[in-house]
Amino acid sequence: MKRRVSAVPDLHVREHRLAGGRRLFTVTLADGTLVSVAVDPATSTRELAITPPGGDAATARAAFRDPEATVVAAILGGMRFVVEGYEEYGEPPVRALNLRTVTIGPSSPAVGRRLHEIEVPSPDDAEVIGVIHEDEPGLIQRDPGRTCRPGDRLVIVGRPGAMSRTVAHLLG
Repeated sequence: MKRRVSAVPDLHVREHRLAGGRRLFTVTLADGTLVSVAVDPATSTRELAITPPGGDAATARAAFRDPEATVVAAILGGMRFVVEGYEEYGEPPVRALNLRTVTIGPSSPAVGRRLHEIEVPSPDDAEVIGVIHEDEPGLIQRDPGRTCRPGDRLVIVGRPGAMSRTVAHLLG
């Protein structure tokens, strides 16, 4: 049996806790580029910095508010959006999708439920696809028996018109 060698290197994200509740995440890409993201929950912003291989300082920076960061992350993750004039490229437009995370509180109807038990107002238009538990290793919780607790973040995907209703419902 041949051992398969992945062309994709293991990526390790490092988290650094900073003053004031801020956190800094860093990852080194295959070519040596350092990507840093500083998260400030107090201002709901993220700062992205790119340092080229062998460089001492970032050569590119961008600051994102929460909604902007969510859209950029969705694009990087392969999410497709409706693009004006898409028909000009010979393909019909896709229906728009948004991706969001919501931190739930004690009054959320998701508290005490497992991922597959979480109900949303319009399940054909929006769905909770993952749960992020800050107190456990791993990005997204995959234990089907684990119930949601206050402070968990729900990953929601949905049509733009359904997102505000879904978020309001999940916040309680």
